[in-house]
Amino acid sequence: MAKMIGGVTKRSIMAAAKKRARLEADLDEVSAALRALEVERAALVVRRDGVVDELRALGDDWSTLARRAGVSRQALMKRAPAAAPDLDEPLPGL
Repeated sequence: MAKMIGGVTKRSIMAAAKKRARLEADLDEVSAALRALEVERAALVVRRDGVVDELRALGDDWSTLARRAGVSRQALMKRAPAAAPDLDEPLPGL
């Protein structure tokens, strides 16, 4: 007969402890993988923004770049360097 501790067998307590340890290890692994993906995503966004800046300097319009990048035109414009002129807008006085 299994030894009872507070109405629960020692075996079931050990099984629960092992399950908890496995779940905690899984949580640690998944969390680390997500952190790594977040770092990779941030680096890719910086790279994309640099390419967009270069293409804007060559005269590409926001709408085309947004379509190619898969984000809204407003989102790209928001991330653009503040000093960059908006080539889609007519120059004052023209």
